[in-house]
Amino acid sequence: MSFTFCFTAVNVFASISIGFAYTLNTGGSGVAIWSWILGSFFTILVSLSLAEICSVYPTAGSVYHWYGSDAAFSSGFAIIVNDALMLNGKSSLSIGGQVGIGIAITLIWTIQNALRIDQQGWMNNIAAVFQISTAISIVIVLLVIAPERATAKDVFTSVYNGTGFPFAYVCCIGILSMIFSFSGYEAGAHLAEETRGARRAGNT
Repeated sequence: MSFTFCFTAVNVFASISIGFAYTLNTGGSGVAIWSWILGSFFTILVSLSLAEICSVYPTAGSVYHWYGSDAAFSSGFAIIVNDALMLNGKSSLSIGGQVGIGIAITLIWTIQNALRIDQQGWMNNIAAVFQISTAISIVIVLLVIAPERATAKDVFTSVYNGTGFPFAYVCCIGILSMIFSFSGYEAGAHLAEETRGARRAGNT
């Protein structure tokens, strides 16, 4: 269950699709590919470090507990401010529609939280299978339907700066979509206190 919980928290399909246009506009495919390669390497190092800490301190608070209350509060506050800025208060829905969506989401989460742990595990497994199959299906469809394919040179070296900023700065902000996609991989540690043999199973 820890793996599927992490996998659904990372949500590869949604996170990549949201940042796809942004990445191509801030650096192009060359910056995107190399930022993913380098980012993957450093993300694995961070993940291994978190796994070691989780094996020693298998607590439900995970990274928030390990770093202390001040860091946890600052992180949560930054996330709330970031979400507010992203939403920007703009919506094409009426107030009633927004309230209706909020009520529906609350009911769905209430029903899910009322389920047993094993039932929630099955829901996470289904979500993980859905995400993996969706990603594989998209890759297959693109390979089959694409009228023409880029060469390896174009993929790894083609750059594009659609921002007007210096290229070095564009490379730095182009990495943000990769960072967004790799966030949430510590989610399994939040289940550590509810896991049997948490010191060994919680970090896997």
